[in-house]
Amino acid sequence: MTEIVSEIVEILKSSNDLLEAELKILRLFSSLLCEALGTSLEQLDQELEKDANVKVLRRDQRTIQFLFGEVTFKRRLVEETGGYHVYLLDRHLGIKPRKRYSPLLLARVSGLASKGVMRTVASAVNLLTPISMSHQKVAGVIKEAGARIDNYQRQQGINDTVGKNKPMILYLEGDAFSVKQQAFHHNRQIRNLFVHRFQIYEGIRKNGKRRELINRHIISSLDRQQAMKEVSEYLQAHYDLKKTIIISGSDNGSGYEAEVFKELAPDCLKQEHFLDQYHLNRKLQE
Repeated sequence: MTEIVSEIVEILKSSNDLLEAELKILRLFSSLLCEALGTSLEQLDQELEKDANVKVLRRDQRTIQFLFGEVTFKRRLVEETGGYHVYLLDRHLGIKPRKRYSPLLLARVSGLASKGVMRTVASAVNLLTPISMSHQKVAGVIKEAGARIDNYQRQQGINDTVGKNKPMILYLEGDAFSVKQQAFHHNRQIRNLFVHRFQIYEGIRKNGKRRELINRHIISSLDRQQAMKEVSEYLQAHYDLKKTIIISGSDNGSGYEAEVFKELAPDCLKQEHFLDQYHLNRKLQE
């Protein structure tokens, strides 16, 4: 404790303001915690090996991303009676093969993602933690967390998807259009407002001579991020998409690329993105 306090005092002395000092202290504690946890994991691995009747084959390195930073450690691959090969530490702590994120990190990022779009979540994680995470990685984290939750629910006999629609195909379209509005000040210039609009439906059926969209739902907003947030919340509330193919369509303009639609439904089985009919026809005519 005395050494840590001394390091903090030195940081405070050498810093020009509290903001700079706090950043340095955060880095210090993240580094100390990661180092301490790595050492503790290796010590526990050694104790598990001593208490077991096993043959040590080798020591392998592994890295896991925790909320407070990245921890690298080595653990023993052993051969148990009967010829089974296992990492005793991984089994003891329930660390799954090839999984890079800690359970708490998965839970926290997934919790954030349920209240916002992927890019916003990635920005929040990057600002508030020592972790660097893209919106694509956020989507991967959500899938991994979803798989763990599904596995847990199967074990517990719980299924929170009861009552949710599980269509084979779901259609998702998005676009923005401008609306002219007259300003009632200065020289009464005309300005444009952009309305961001998303449409969700499960297919098309005939109703007499007319065609109608099945379970159509429209979300519009002057704020694109808000519209995306509402789309994401609607999909999560009404659909179980693990076995659903999302067919998305847009003009591929800024904010409506294929990657944007992937953010809205990261847990779907597959996504196919197409240029919308109007812009496709225009391209063909050109």
